[in-house]
Amino acid sequence: MGRLLRGIRPMRSIRARVTAGATLFVAVILIVAAVIAVPVLGRVLTDSVAESVDQDLDSLESQLEAAPDRAEAVVAGIDDDLLVRLQTRDGTEVVNDEDAAELAGTDGEDATTVTVDDESWLAATEDTDAGTLTVARPMEHVDDTVSATTVLLVVAVPLMVVLVGLVVWVVTGRALRPVERLRRQVDSIGASDLSRRVDAGDDELGALAATMNRMLGRLEQSQAVQRRFVSDASHELRSPLATMRQYAELAVAHPEAVSTGELGEVVVAEGERMQDL
Repeated sequence: MGRLLRGIRPMRSIRARVTAGATLFVAVILIVAAVIAVPVLGRVLTDSVAESVDQDLDSLESQLEAAPDRAEAVVAGIDDDLLVRLQTRDGTEVVNDEDAAELAGTDGEDATTVTVDDESWLAATEDTDAGTLTVARPMEHVDDTVSATTVLLVVAVPLMVVLVGLVVWVVTGRALRPVERLRRQVDSIGASDLSRRVDAGDDELGALAATMNRMLGRLEQSQAVQRRFVSDASHELRSPLATMRQYAELAVAHPEAVSTGELGEVVVAEGERMQDL
């Protein structure tokens, strides 16, 4: 019974191992997801800005082609949240903002990240009938969104891990509560009271309880057999011992009534009987 109880008692360590394993698994999943999500979010937002830049290029190109003699007015009328630079065919530079002059180094039609006045912009260039047109949109909101998301994940991921750990700890504790109840029942059964049984349910713990009850039944039966053997052996040994004691007492009290040879024969015969037993 002691070994059985020692096998049941590590329940709390099982609870800790299950909680630690589940928490570690969730932590790894959340961290990997966060590490992947931040760059993906940045890429999605950047692609959205690049698409807007392409639309701006197409729109401005259409306006310039519709009124080539009004190129300077068209460019100057663009709001300064969008940088526009037009290098005309005759070499004239037309910009809607003085910062747009720094877009001169942009090359190619693909959107490229450039730094203008210590801020990030996404710029793209396209050759039009009016000249080389360069358009740039700010990346500030992209950087702010990515930074805010990063801070949010840094705070949220540990909180989620702690929450999962608490939930698993509580759920595991409730799941193992019947095991503790079963342990207490088994612990209360002593060697002199093997007729008691533990409660058996219908689930896996019920099967374990039924197995314990069968084991207790076998122990009770074995104990009963042992007691019967001890009782029978005691009864059988009592007769030869009584015979030898009677002859010995008679020989002591009346030496003339019992000879040494007769006493020896009795002792030898009863001794062999005891040896057979």
